[in-house]
Amino acid sequence: MPYAYFSENENFTQTVSSFWRFSVPRYRKQILRLPQKAKFFIDTGITQAYQTYENYDFALHFRTWKEIFAGRNIVLVSGDGILDKLRYHLLKDAGCEVVDVHAPSVNAFSKLAETVNKVLSYPPEKYIVCIILGPTAKPMVVDLTQRGYIACDIGHLLKDYDAWMRKIERSNENITNFFRPD
Repeated sequence: MPYAYFSENENFTQTVSSFWRFSVPRYRKQILRLPQKAKFFIDTGITQAYQTYENYDFALHFRTWKEIFAGRNIVLVSGDGILDKLRYHLLKDAGCEVVDVHAPSVNAFSKLAETVNKVLSYPPEKYIVCIILGPTAKPMVVDLTQRGYIACDIGHLLKDYDAWMRKIERSNENITNFFRPD
């Protein structure tokens, strides 16, 4: 659940702040109509802190992510060519063994079963599955966790880390381009 749906934050970058002013009222109403089975939500923006916040301890943020994944065996599912654009790779910088599983970068849902089958060749007791695949990541996480895997949608995390490491200016244009489909 995006933090901004229920909290105001003056620390957002100007681009993100403008987006939330437009989007929040509409989405908040939709969310409040849903039955609330849980009271605890994780901020979906956790994977895009550099793009979201003006003043933030980015070093601590990314160091914490590295500690979470440090030394783990990771199956990283992403769209073809997505990782080629990165100069810095948070998972590899954390000392992970990373096995890449590629899926289509467009219309990935059409190949969901094939992509899941590729992941199934890696034993769940040895690998964590991290997925960067837009909306397709959500059903994939559900499918894999039901099969005994630890699976998570890490969204923009690797791109965000790369942008922070490269010190890319967080201008309106750069942030807008950051969120465009790869």
